[in-house]
Amino acid sequence: MDIDTHNHFWIYNPSEYDWIDGSMSLLKRNYLPEEFSNVLTNAKIGGCIAVQARQSYAETDWLLKLSDEFNIIKGVVGWVDVCSVNLHEFLEQKHQHHKLKGFRHVLQGEEDDFMLHPDFIRGIKILSEHDYCYEILVYENQLKSVRKLLDQLPEMRLVIDHIAKPNIKAKPDRDWIQNIKAIALHKHVYCKLSGMVTEADWANWTPEIIFPFIEHTITCFGENRVMYGSDWPVCLVAAKYNEVKNLLEQYLAMHFKNSRDKIFGSNAKKFYRLIDC
Repeated sequence: MDIDTHNHFWIYNPSEYDWIDGSMSLLKRNYLPEEFSNVLTNAKIGGCIAVQARQSYAETDWLLKLSDEFNIIKGVVGWVDVCSVNLHEFLEQKHQHHKLKGFRHVLQGEEDDFMLHPDFIRGIKILSEHDYCYEILVYENQLKSVRKLLDQLPEMRLVIDHIAKPNIKAKPDRDWIQNIKAIALHKHVYCKLSGMVTEADWANWTPEIIFPFIEHTITCFGENRVMYGSDWPVCLVAAKYNEVKNLLEQYLAMHFKNSRDKIFGSNAKKFYRLIDC
């Protein structure tokens, strides 16, 4: 079964999704599993990982409720205040829900040293103790801080979202190249091949512009630690769903044909410990 490891759902409210500006007007509506089920069926994708889009406990509970109602949702990456003194108790309350796989905070919206605060590091370690994964959402200019963070964490399941959001309007930057290479040396860290079209020129990107970023990521992390993600519906500002999927399919067919099923499926099953795929 192919798995899309990165998508979002929301009932649109401008006060809760203030990052959706005028350039993203097509995102200013509801995006829910009923619609996405049809998208996945048409793309021959068997399931997805729903990732938080709001930083609230209500978001986690809502995504878990959706996962109970819609079997296409194979796992949920929710939100939690990892700095909370009540983190242990919260995680113990959630243990009964097998579709809760991990958590994410929008680190790209924080100062670089936020992720290096002792309370944050302590919280990520607690997630590891409870066997949850953690998703690292940052911009490329925060990768040096990510490297410092990784040096202080145990060998837990971690994944870099959106190949760390490099500027794909230009050629791969030397700092991004070096930082991705260094991060990939941590053998417990994965990377999502996701969110790339939205870091490119939305109207004028071509596969040839994005391929060097895919190549470097797979070369560094290897075929066993990268995963396909669409970033639906955010990707729609730059491409249709099948264009996003076919971008990676096209590259793999040319360079990593024998790795296709890992990158579109089995790596996700291993990382998220999916039990019904």
